[in-house]
Amino acid sequence: MTDHGTSHSVDAKSARFSSGSVRTRQVKKDLESIFRARADKDAREPLAIDDETRKVLDAVVSPLRCNPPEASQAAEAALTIAQFSLTEGRVLNVVDNLGGDLTETGRLHGDRAVSDHLCKKILQPRQIPATQGPLQSSSFRSGYQSRQVRSAALKDFVEWQSQKGRTLDQVRTFVIGVVDTMLDQALKMPPWVEIAASRLTFANFLRLRERLLAQGSAGAFEQYLLAGLMEAELAQSTSGCRVDTKNVGANDTATNTPGDIVIRERQAARIAFEVTAATWESKVGQLDAAARQGLSEATIVARGVAGGPSAEQIAAEIEPVAMRLGIDPAVVDLYAYIDILASRVSPHARAEALTFVYRCLVRWHSREPNLAQRLIDVLQGLNLVAGRYVASSASAEDAEIGASILRVRHQLSEDGLKDHPGIPTALRCLADDLERGTGS
Repeated sequence: MTDHGTSHSVDAKSARFSSGSVRTRQVKKDLESIFRARADKDAREPLAIDDETRKVLDAVVSPLRCNPPEASQAAEAALTIAQFSLTEGRVLNVVDNLGGDLTETGRLHGDRAVSDHLCKKILQPRQIPATQGPLQSSSFRSGYQSRQVRSAALKDFVEWQSQKGRTLDQVRTFVIGVVDTMLDQALKMPPWVEIAASRLTFANFLRLRERLLAQGSAGAFEQYLLAGLMEAELAQSTSGCRVDTKNVGANDTATNTPGDIVIRERQAARIAFEVTAATWESKVGQLDAAARQGLSEATIVARGVAGGPSAEQIAAEIEPVAMRLGIDPAVVDLYAYIDILASRVSPHARAEALTFVYRCLVRWHSREPNLAQRLIDVLQGLNLVAGRYVASSASAEDAEIGASILRVRHQLSEDGLKDHPGIPTALRCLADDLERGTGS
C-alpha cells in the first residue's frame, strides 16, 4: 500500500530540517521523550487547559476513558499531527492544502510512519490500548477531512489546530492532555507466554483445568476457556461457523445476545450457551434471551451437574421454562463439557484456546491482572511454557482484527460462495473493520 504521507519533501517553509526523513525521525524521538517525561503520574506538573482545548481533547480521548478502555484512532492520529507542530516549533495548518504545510495529498509528510511508531513502539509496549496504526487507512488519501474519514472528533481537531490565532502553547497542552490520558490507561497485565503445545497433552490439560478453576474468577475462566475450546474445535472444521462471547459480567439483554457464548453462522445465532461457576439453577431465568432471538434450544453449562441433581430434579426445573418459552433447554456439567471439547482437539488447538482466554482477559479484565497472572502461573507450574515471556502481549485490538478476518474467512469458505452475492458485503465488512481499528 502506498504511504501517501511519506512520499514527498518537506515544504521550504520548514527551514529547521534538511529533509522530511530528518523531521520524521525527530518527531518520533520527541514523542518518546514526552511519554517518558509524563510517565510518573505523581511527578507531573498540573495541566492548565482552556475550555476550547478541553472540548477537543475530551472528544478524541473518549474511547480511552471507557471501562474497559478502548483504543482511540482519533487520539492517536491527532497526537501524531499535533506533535509535528511541536517539533517544528510552529502551529501547522493541516486543513489548507495551499498553506504550504501539507503535501499535495493533503497530509503531513511522514505522518503514517510516526503514527505507526506511536502505536507499535510507544503504546503497545506499555500495554496502552492501541490500533495497528491510525493513519494506515486509505480513508486519509485525500487528507484529514476527506469524506471517507469517519471520525468527527479528528475532523474537529484538525479544524481547531488550523484556526487562525491558534498558539503553540495550546497545541502543547493538547498533546500533554492526550499523552496523560493514554498513560493513565496503561495496563498492568503480565505479557503472554509461548505455550509448549507439544506438552499440552490431554492429561496435562486436565491438570491445568483443575488448577485454573480451583479458585474463583467470577466465572471468567469457565466462560472463556469453554469459548476458546469451542473456537479451537470450529477452526479445525469447515463448518463456516464461529464463536462469539462477551464480558463475563455483561448482561445478555444489555449486549443483545442470546447467551454468554453463541455459535454463529455468519451473523446468525445458531446455538446459545449460558455458562456459570455457580449452580445451574441460577441460569434458568436467563434462557429468555435465547427465546427472544428465535432459537429453539439453549444449553446451561454449570459445575456440579454430573453426580449432582437427579434427572427428575433437572426436569422439574426446565420443563416449565420449556413450555413457556417454546425452547428445548439442556443442562450439562461444566467440567465434563470442557474435557470432552479438549479431547476432540489437538494439543496445538488447546494452546490456542488458552491464548483465547488471555485475549479475553486483556480485553475485559485489564483492571484484574491477577487473573492473567494466575493463568500464566498455572502454565509455568505445569512446565507448559516454552521459554521466556513473549516480548509483546496479545492485545484486544489483535483479537478484534483476528475476529474480523475469521468472520470473512468462514464466509468465503462456505460451499458455493464463489457466486454468492454476499461476497462484496463480506469484503466491505472486513475493510470497514480494519479501517475502524477498534471502533474509534
